[in-house]
Amino acid sequence: MLKRIWQLRRTRIAMVLVGGAICLAGAVTAVVLSSCGPGEAPGPALRPPAEPLRMQGVPTVRVRVISRAERTLALGATAPCEVFAGDHRVAAFETPVDEIRVSRQGDTWRLGDRSGDAKYLEFRPSGDGYIRVAGTSYRGRMRLVPRGQDRMLAVNHVDMESYLAGVLSKELYPNWHAEAYRTQAIAARTFALYHHITAHEGSDYDLGAGQGAQVYGGVDGETDRAWTAVRETHGQVLAIGPRNRRKVFMAQYSSCCGGTVNAAAAIRQAAAIEPLQGGQVCEHCRNGSHYRWEDVAIPLGEVYRALVKTYPAQARPLGGVADLRVEQRLQGRWVAWATVVGRRKDASGNPRTMKVRGQDLRIALMRHTSAGSKLRSICCDIEVRDGKAVFSNGRGFGHGVGLCQWGAQGKALAGWTAERILAFYYPGAVITRAYDP
Repeated sequence: MLKRIWQLRRTRIAMVLVGGAICLAGAVTAVVLSSCGPGEAPGPALRPPAEPLRMQGVPTVRVRVISRAERTLALGATAPCEVFAGDHRVAAFETPVDEIRVSRQGDTWRLGDRSGDAKYLEFRPSGDGYIRVAGTSYRGRMRLVPRGQDRMLAVNHVDMESYLAGVLSKELYPNWHAEAYRTQAIAARTFALYHHITAHEGSDYDLGAGQGAQVYGGVDGETDRAWTAVRETHGQVLAIGPRNRRKVFMAQYSSCCGGTVNAAAAIRQAAAIEPLQGGQVCEHCRNGSHYRWEDVAIPLGEVYRALVKTYPAQARPLGGVADLRVEQRLQGRWVAWATVVGRRKDASGNPRTMKVRGQDLRIALMRHTSAGSKLRSICCDIEVRDGKAVFSNGRGFGHGVGLCQWGAQGKALAGWTAERILAFYYPGAVITRAYDP
């Protein structure tokens, strides 16, 4: 039998218990990730779209809105809301909610001063209300799903178009050209829809909300310019293949390609499809804030520790880093593979080595070294000088695959349409409508 919900102490927030117990709920489906670009200023918060949305056929995307599992989460609502465990409504707030704290232990959830067993909890606001988590407000529903024995994730279930309105102004600067926004809307919708329809069974979310996927700011990230671009491109995505068998693909993009678009092979994504083979010479991203960046020097000791933290089995036998060499480059000086030369020798007396993908090396150094955050890309020269790995003559920001956001802005200012911009960065792809207008 299920545990009965505890009585809630009296507060200034009216809460109604429904049904007496939190019931066990079934599992959900989906999967994860990839990579992207910059991020910038949010716009006016907490207002509905200026016009009604066309929602026929629009899919619901599931976005993990906190980066790590938490033991306790504080949620609020701007309108009355209900709480569900599976299909069972277990509680209802009759007025807007300032804050209610949620925690869990095993299958037992504590909601304020009530508790009960459930596989997950879901908060559903009424009307045009929003759910607030960690200071940010979101449209749609907020599902809390378990992680480990006593932690949880918050996953926003929101329609695709509203999701995109919270993405665009976090990925682009607020004053950028309308055609750059339309370009980004189609690329971002393609990226999100790809993850949505290729979701692995058993996963609780499709996408994260940070730079590992697409930066998503919820309602607080929405702007009028973002909503205009979303409406003007409603349902439009990039696809490949014959007309009757078109498929969306993972439409990668980054902040600045540094003058040459990188190949998808650089980020562990097969480059067999034409739109992601790279090599285009991009002449419009020169105004990018990181088109060129200053040299970055990282002590070899820090490089070694970063590699050990990221690849312990492969890196520990090196005994330290003696040298770092570029083994293979892709288009435009993008480093595809590098070889780390260790201080220890193998049985034959040769230095131990470790081969690492260029983009993976950059990520390891960004996460685990003091100067790694300044390593804007892996489109650079690499050498060892005075006990340090020196990354010089660097260009670009991000992985450089697919759409270059600064390049899109430059092209828009030069009079290019969104359709022409997308054809340049994703050659061979066509724009099609994924769901009804």
